[in-house]
Amino acid sequence: MLQDLFPRDHKRYEESRFGAELEAFASWLVAQGHLRHPLRLHLHRVRAVLEGCDRFQAKRTFKEEDLRQAFIVLGPSADEYLCTGRIFTRFLAAADRLVRVESSDALSLLRHRYHQYLAEVRGFSTQSLRQHGATVADFLSRGLTPERGLSGLTAADIAAFVQLKSQENSRPSLQHVIAHLRAFLRYCGEHGEASAGLDLIDTPRVYRGELPPRALDWTMVRRLLASIRRRSPRDWRDYVVLHLMAHYGLRPCEIAALRLDAVDWEAGMLTVD
Repeated sequence: MLQDLFPRDHKRYEESRFGAELEAFASWLVAQGHLRHPLRLHLHRVRAVLEGCDRFQAKRTFKEEDLRQAFIVLGPSADEYLCTGRIFTRFLAAADRLVRVESSDALSLLRHRYHQYLAEVRGFSTQSLRQHGATVADFLSRGLTPERGLSGLTAADIAAFVQLKSQENSRPSLQHVIAHLRAFLRYCGEHGEASAGLDLIDTPRVYRGELPPRALDWTMVRRLLASIRRRSPRDWRDYVVLHLMAHYGLRPCEIAALRLDAVDWEAGMLTVD
C-alpha cells in the first residue's frame, strides 16, 4: 500500500520504525474511503509526529492523552495536524491499540467526552476547545451544588452562575460565555446527563452602534482602488463594487442585489433599493 501511495518515497515510510503502523493506517484509510491526496498528507503527518516523539514505541499501544499532546503543533498547519490526530486515534481504537483516559471522577469523564465531541463531531479549533473547556470547568466548579450535581441542576442554578459571570465579564464577552454554556447544557440534555431545556438562556444585548465607528484611512482606500488593473470584465466588476462601497457607502447586501435594470443609462442614475 505504501509503495503504491508513495512511488518515489515509499522507503522512507517502510523503513521507519513505525512502518507497520503506517502500512496498517494506510490500508484503514483506503477502506474508510479517503481520497489519495489527503490520505498521503495524513500519513506524512503521522510519520512526522511518531518519529519526533520518544513516548511512542512501535507495535505497542498508544495513550490517548499522549497522542492529543503530540499532534498539537504551532504554525499554519496546526488545524490539519489536529484533524490527522483525531483520525489516527480512531484508527488505533478500531485496532484495539488505544489506551483511553482513565478517571474515576464522573464530571471529569463528562468533560473528556464533551471535549471529544467538540473536537471530532463539531470540528472545533484548538482555541475554541480551550475557550469552551474553560467555561465548562468553571461552571462545574462554581455553578453546581455538590449534593445535587448535574442531575439536579435547575434553571435557577444557571441563572445564579450567569449573574456571577456578569460581574466578571463585559456584555460582549458574557455573550461568548453563555454560548459555551448553552452548547454544553444542550449536550448534557441530549445525553441524559441533565434535564432537557436548560440550554434556553437569555443572552445580553450588544448593539452594533454602541462602539465608536471604524474606517480605513482614505489614502489606503484610494491605493486599493488603484491596484485593480481594470482590463477584463471581472476586473471592472471588482473595481465598481469597491468604488460603490468606498464613495457611496453602499452595503455588501445592497451591491449584491443590484441588477442591470437598476441603471438608467440615459439619465446616468443608479437606483438602490
